[in-house]
Amino acid sequence: MGECGGNKPEEVLWFQQTLSESGYQELTGRDVKITGKCDKDTIDGIRWFQNMLSMKPTGMIHPGDIWLQEAINNVVLQPWRKTVGAVQVSVPEGQVTFAAEGNDYVFPDYAPKKAPKKTGFFSRILHWPGEVSGVTPGRGYDMKMRTAGEIFSTLRSIGIEEYRAVIASNAA
Repeated sequence: MGECGGNKPEEVLWFQQTLSESGYQELTGRDVKITGKCDKDTIDGIRWFQNMLSMKPTGMIHPGDIWLQEAINNVVLQPWRKTVGAVQVSVPEGQVTFAAEGNDYVFPDYAPKKAPKKTGFFSRILHWPGEVSGVTPGRGYDMKMRTAGEIFSTLRSIGIEEYRAVIASNAA
């Protein structure tokens, strides 16, 4: 499906619906019409997913691209993810210290685009604190000296969605 693909209407329709439910419009400002016809907007959506997953943006989904299809299925916004406001994150140990050290931003759509400069607290969002540090999602997890696989595994083990863990692991 996609550019130069067979473009079966039911497959194109599946992708367009999934793209619509994935937050594509909110994240990119672009919309795709759900028609079952593979047009330029649909191909742009395929390329967006491929770029996001660090794949070559061919604009085509092959029948054998099981990993890509699974990642696309997993990105659909579930009702439980559509939260507004801060979310309390619980940790198995040290909750008081953890809660005192910042705001609970774990890749949410409402998190600020940049971590605030010169603040007494930090936000749990991907940022670069500067100097010799690497990218970090918060205190104590500097990604500079970690492998992409280690970052990916850690983020998946704490419940971060696969596609977001792939993006974050690019900080290695």
